[in-house]
This record gives sequence, structure tokens and C-alpha cells, in this order.
Amino acid sequence: LFDDALLDVNIDRWLGKDINFIHGPSIGEAMVVHYDRMERDTQSVRLRKQRLGMLEDVSLSYANQRLVQDVGANALGTQLDSNNFALSAVLPYEALRMSVGAEAILDNAETLVASEQDYYATYLNLEYPLGDFLLNGGVRGNWWSTRQQLLEGSNATLAQSLLGISGSTPEMDVSSPTWALGAVYPLNNEQNLALNVSTTYRNPDLYERYAFGSVLGGGLDMVPEEGRNLEASWKYLDQHLAMTASVFYSEFDNFITTKTVRQLTNAQGLQNCIQAGLCNPVSGDFNGRENEFFTQYVKYYNAAHVTNQGAEFSARYDRNEHDARIALSYNDVKSDDIFVVANSQPLRMNLSYKYRFAHEWKPWLMMKLEYATDTPEVQQAGGFESYLVANLYAGMKVDHFLLTAGVGNIADTVYHQPYSGINALARHFFISVTYDWDTTY
Repeated sequence: LFDDALLDVNIDRWLGKDINFIHGPSIGEAMVVHYDRMERDTQSVRLRKQRLGMLEDVSLSYANQRLVQDVGANALGTQLDSNNFALSAVLPYEALRMSVGAEAILDNAETLVASEQDYYATYLNLEYPLGDFLLNGGVRGNWWSTRQQLLEGSNATLAQSLLGISGSTPEMDVSSPTWALGAVYPLNNEQNLALNVSTTYRNPDLYERYAFGSVLGGGLDMVPEEGRNLEASWKYLDQHLAMTASVFYSEFDNFITTKTVRQLTNAQGLQNCIQAGLCNPVSGDFNGRENEFFTQYVKYYNAAHVTNQGAEFSARYDRNEHDARIALSYNDVKSDDIFVVANSQPLRMNLSYKYRFAHEWKPWLMMKLEYATDTPEVQQAGGFESYLVANLYAGMKVDHFLLTAGVGNIADTVYHQPYSGINALARHFFISVTYDWDTTY
């Protein structure tokens, strides 16, 4: 029964203390969030079998992830647990290949209340060759159930008058099918063209609806995100060279995103600043004192209508001692909602070249370049300047030890990522040592 079976087991634990995050379009408007403790534990197991009766590529998996955030030495903290079950298999019938599967994701979060959301899905995908074309399509059923329960010791009477992370929320059930259709046309043995159309439908997850930590959820006002997608792509592959190019366009209703909400808390102080000629609310200039007059927080919400269009290109040449790669991408997000444009990403290029030396220690040297333009325009306070950053890495393998070292931002360039309120890392160094038991490496 298990002659062609493979079992994968993974355990990953991560712990961080005194962690700071920054959110905002500029230094003056940025909000700094401090976590005294963050913990992420992940365990997963997957059983794969090549053939089981009439079925092929059978996969059964389970994964659990636990996230914990604590703010303040005596804080109760917040916790998110996610359990994921998945089953899939392929059922071939002559030239037709049918992929079937089921999935369940059970999430629960503890903030001031206990929030739960169950997601169940079943799907069927088909592939069928017709002449020179390979046709594919599928349908997926989606079901969500969301509810809240009071924590032990909570005031039930008070909770009934509150909503969200402070009270209780009526149970909500949402369901909708999604579908996809596509076709692949081979130009020759090395390259093909593909066209795909699909729909998306996604209920807000617990973090987006209720949130925890520094970000507020959208609560009962949040509705599912719906989308329609179109993508065309070209692929080339031979023994040494691989290239992919694609263009895509999507339309979304009730797009799920975040915005920074600002509330005036010191009206008299702001009035005095305006009268002294130091603050100008019209231009948004508060002389670096905005935090004295306002409080800010980040909140999830739905944007009514959003379009996203863009393109990607990647190529890799790998032969003997040479390994060269390039990737180009951009996406332009448009909406009447001014907060959504920050989801756009300008044209960005990543270029790397790796040289492998002929030696028993397998030494290598790699240079990486990252270049970003201002197209589409990055709409943020203070504007955005294009940048070019260079990084250098080297490594080798001595017996079972893998040694890697590098210098990031060699030229010590001062720059910041799009829509980031602070500068990126200055010149920095690192070294890592890994012990690998795999003698075939």
C-alpha cells in the first residue's frame, strides 16, 4: 500500500521580542507599533501517493499555525490559530484528466472575545487536448461560517450591546461558486501561448474582520470581495534558457484593503499652530507635529470598485558555471478611492548573475541589482525617487557545512521602497552557517 508513498513532516518555530513596525506614507505621518513579543509556530504533515486504485497523485495534508502577539508586559495578548486540511487526487480517463479535491480551514482568534471562521471548499478541474490546444477549466464551491463567543468571565449583558472585538457578532454564513477557463496553444516544442479567465470570491478572514494587535478590523461592515480576471502569457523553455511573459487585468467589487484613519484629539493645539503660521491643513504640512494633534490607526474596509492591470517578465539562463536571471514587473491599481492607489507597484527590475567555481568546495559568487522607477506614479507624500541598489553574496560547501556571506546595499544608497515611510537598510553585512545531513547535495 505504501510502496510509492512519501511522507513530509515540517516543524517551524519563530520567536521575536521588542519588535517595531512602521506604517505610513511619510516620516511625519508614520505610526510606529511596538510588540513586546511575537510568536509563530507551524506544524504540517503531508502524505503523497503516486497511485491508489484508479486515482493518481493522491495527496492528504494537515497544517496548523499559531500566531501570538503581546503588547505590554502585563498584556493579555492576542492569539490566532489556523488548522488546514486538504485532500486532492487526479482521475484520468483516456485523454481527459480530472483533478478533484476538498479543503477545510478552521480559524479562531482570541482578542477581547473569541472569533471563529470555518471555510470549506470542493473543486473539480478538467484538462482535455483538442487538436493543437490543451483546454482546461474548473469550478470551486466556497462556504464560510463566521461567529463569536464570549471569553470566560466576560459580561454577557454588556457584550450584547457591543460589536467586533469588544462584544459579540451574529453568526454569518456566506457561500458562492467560482470558476476558471483556459487554453494553451503550443507554437513549437519550446514555447506556447496561454489564455485564462477566472472569477474570485473571498470572504474577509478573521484578521480583516476583527483584527488584533495594532490594526482594526472592518467588523460587520465588511462584505466578500468579488473579482473577474483575465491573463495572457507566453513561455519558452529549452535545456538552458527559460522565459515567461504575461499581461493581466482584473476588476474587483468590494475590494478588501486598509486605510489610515486620523482623528483630531487636540483641536486647540492645532488652531494655535495654524494661527502661528506653522501648520497648513490645506497642504498637509503640520511642521512635523502632526502626532500632537491627531491619533492614527489602520483599519480594514471595502473599496467599491478597483481595477488592477500589469505585466511581468522573467528569464533564467543556466549553463555550466553561469547562472543569470532577470525579472521585470509592475501593476497599476486604479480606483475612485484614494487609499487604494497605494496598492500599485512601479516598474521594478531584479537582475542577478552567479558564477560557480570548479572546486570540490563548490564556491560561488553572486551579484544582485534592484532597480525601481516611478512608473506608474507612486502617489505618496514627498514623492518618490527611482533607485538602484547592488548586493554581493558568496558561499561554499565544506563537507556538510554550507557557508554563506554577503554585503547588502554595497554603495550605501539612501532610498526607500514605494509607499514606505522610512528609508531602507543602509550598507549591511551577514554570514550564516548551515549543517546539511544530505550527502547528495
